[in-house]
Amino acid sequence: MGPVGAETFYAVPIQQQPRSGNNVTRVNATGNPDVQDEQADTVTIGLVLNSPSSNPWLNGLSATIDWYNIEITNLIALGSQDDTYFQCLSLETNPLGDLNDPDCQRINRDPTSGGLIPTDVTYTNEGRVETQGYDVQINWRLPVLGFMPGRLSLNVVANYLEKFETQLGDDVAPINNVGTDGSAFGLNAGAYRFRTNTTVNYTLNDWRLSLRWRHLPELDDGIEATGRVPNRLPIKAYDIFDLTANWTFNDSLRLRAGLQNLLDVLPPRGSINLDANLPNAARSGSAFYDQLGRRYFLGFTKTF
Repeated sequence: MGPVGAETFYAVPIQQQPRSGNNVTRVNATGNPDVQDEQADTVTIGLVLNSPSSNPWLNGLSATIDWYNIEITNLIALGSQDDTYFQCLSLETNPLGDLNDPDCQRINRDPTSGGLIPTDVTYTNEGRVETQGYDVQINWRLPVLGFMPGRLSLNVVANYLEKFETQLGDDVAPINNVGTDGSAFGLNAGAYRFRTNTTVNYTLNDWRLSLRWRHLPELDDGIEATGRVPNRLPIKAYDIFDLTANWTFNDSLRLRAGLQNLLDVLPPRGSINLDANLPNAARSGSAFYDQLGRRYFLGFTKTF
C-alpha cells in the first residue's frame, strides 16, 4: 500500500477501523492458458432391496442404498480473495512471512488510504476435492385399509455425507467441511451431515394428494472445519412442507395444483457474528432455503 497508505490506515485505532457492511469481495480475474485437464476418480456401490414377505404390510417395501466416493484432482478453479490472503498470511504456506511470496504479490491496497482494492486472481490446477457418502431411498406402499378408501404410500430420500474435503494445494492440509457451511473453489457451501425429503402420497381413483417434508439439520460455521474456534452461531435446522394435488381427468388431460412452503417458513438467519452483535443478520441463501414464502400454483397438461 506504500508509506502514505500505511500511515493513514494503521494510524486509526482498531476500534475505529471501519467494518465491512457486507460479504462482497472484488477481484481482478484473469485467464490462464497453462491450466491442464482435471482428473476425476469415481467409485459407486449400490444395493437394491425388495421385501420377500407376503405380509401385506411388508410386501410393498423396497429400498436402495448407494455408497459413493468422488475425488477430483488438478481441479480448475478461480482463486478467491480469501484463499489468496490465507496463502499469503498463513504460517503453513508462508512460514517466513515473505512479502515476495506470489500470493502476497497479488494483494493490492489503495496507496492513499491503505484500504482494500481488488485482489489479482487467476485459474489454477492446484485444487483438490473429495466427497463421500450414502444415498438412501425407501419406498413403502401400504395395504388397502378397511376404514378408509384409497391407498397410502411413503417415499423417503436421504443423503448421509461422510466427507466433503477441499484442499487448496499440495502444501496445505485438506479440510473436511462436513457439518459446516465451509467450502472452497466456488462450490456450494452447505455440507450437511445429512438431509432428507419425505413424501406421503394418498391415491383415490384418479386423484393423488402428496405432502412433502424437506429437512435440513443445523449447520455450523465453516471456521470449525479448520479447527479454530468460531465466532458465529450455527444456522438453525430448517423444515418446510409442500402440498400438491393431481387429478387425471382422462387419458389426455391432467390437472395439478399446490401450495409450496405451506407454513410460510422463513429461511433461518445466516451465521450471526457474535463479535459484531448483529441480531438482524441476513437470512440464509437461496441455494438451500426457500426465499419466496408461501405460494400457489395451478396448471394442466394436455396431450394430443
